[in-house]
Amino acid sequence: MHSIAAALALVATVVPLSSAHYTFSKLSVNDQDVGNDWQYIRQHTKGYMPTKIPDILDNDFRCQPGSFENAAKTDVYEVKPGDRVQFKQAFGGTGMKHPGATQVYFSKAPNNDVKSYQGDGDWVKADMSLLCSSPENGAILDEAWCSWAQNGPKFTIPDTLEAGEYLVRAEHIALHGAHDNGVEFYFACGQLKITGTTATGVLGETVKIPGVYQPDDPAIHFSVWNNAIKEYTPTPGPAVIPGGHITGSTTGSTTETVRVGGSGGASSNATSAKPSNGSSNVGASSGSSPSGNQDPSTSGYPTFYSGGEESTDDSTVSSNQTSSSASPSPDQSASATSLPSSGTFSESQGQSHSQDQNQRGFSQGIRWSPSGYSGSGATRANARIHAEQQV
Repeated sequence: MHSIAAALALVATVVPLSSAHYTFSKLSVNDQDVGNDWQYIRQHTKGYMPTKIPDILDNDFRCQPGSFENAAKTDVYEVKPGDRVQFKQAFGGTGMKHPGATQVYFSKAPNNDVKSYQGDGDWVKADMSLLCSSPENGAILDEAWCSWAQNGPKFTIPDTLEAGEYLVRAEHIALHGAHDNGVEFYFACGQLKITGTTATGVLGETVKIPGVYQPDDPAIHFSVWNNAIKEYTPTPGPAVIPGGHITGSTTGSTTETVRVGGSGGASSNATSAKPSNGSSNVGASSGSSPSGNQDPSTSGYPTFYSGGEESTDDSTVSSNQTSSSASPSPDQSASATSLPSSGTFSESQGQSHSQDQNQRGFSQGIRWSPSGYSGSGATRANARIHAEQQV
């Protein structure tokens, strides 16, 4: 009897822990489940275990170990611009119960043959969810994130991607251990075919996977436990492409999903990810700018978030990353809720800001001075912080 009781106690302690790990095996389109487990999502051998640093530099970071071996037997599901898609949890998952962003990447298959594509080409980020409520009474945890307790990453098919077959990688970046080098990536790859679009070319920034994140990127060392931090910035990886979608914001000031400006079709209507909290909303773009450099006053994100290229100089931000909005003034005070663009703060303010960044996990590979960030990964930090100040 004692051994049975001990076994039951062990199960009781193990089950909640394992239920916090997950992967994604099933497709839902426009709120309807389609097919079976692994029918449209490549099955892999990772199970529900997360990927951590330094494995983000491995080729398996594309779609998980063993996934390409199953590519040929994975079906391709046809979608069109505006369709709402979700990668749903496998193994009877009960929701993504870790704080963190979701992001979705698309890579067009050569010769429109995704079943033979390993994902070694270019990728674009087409969707991202951030914070849906402001963490006014504590750290940025749990329900503050738009993705909290959802059954998998949700995204909208952009109208700016060319027709054809795509490898689609949906991920959840769990930040509960990121402050201690313990960020967790949960992801899987599906096989989709986009139809009903006349879009041509590629708008926005392209990346390779692996390579989209570096082990010292500030965004994956962010501390959600610091009560002084009220926003998630900089965000991980590249900007969302024109025509892509962003749910929430870096500060949780909106619950809506808005379309990033760019050519390719009419703007989708803003939709709410969670019940409205009465906060001001990020406006959707008119979608009329062929170049993707939309007016920040009419778009969900400033120019940098619509395809601006990163500077090759760690201490500067290239001209097409800047917004028409005014830069922060030199006498602006440094604080946990206000991040500087390069070269706008005094040395004493910089020291205070540097201490704050160390609390956020920015100390790995990032150094702050009055002229901006330097060190590995600093180019992205400078550019993204400059952009996010103007949202």
